[in-house]
Amino acid sequence: MSAEQAARRTAAAAVLIDSQRAMVGADVADRALWAGRLADMLTLLLGEPGEGPAGPAEQLEEIRLVLEAFDWETDDRQYALEQIEQIVSGGDR
Repeated sequence: MSAEQAARRTAAAAVLIDSQRAMVGADVADRALWAGRLADMLTLLLGEPGEGPAGPAEQLEEIRLVLEAFDWETDDRQYALEQIEQIVSGGDR
């Protein structure tokens, strides 16, 4: 598994865990929001291996997904910074 695929998988797993926590007692609007986030992460996760961002807009979208998935209270901030660095560098690291 490449570093890019590992980062995609980690981001998707973080969103899944957050969504499972948030869905307990959530109303319909919250569930719809989380369903959208999960769909975004699946799209990112299932992208073609080795497929890098086409440009700054796509990089910004991937960074946004990492930041949305990150739990600022409990997750390791260094890990999030490393994921963002991989996105910006094209996953070469």
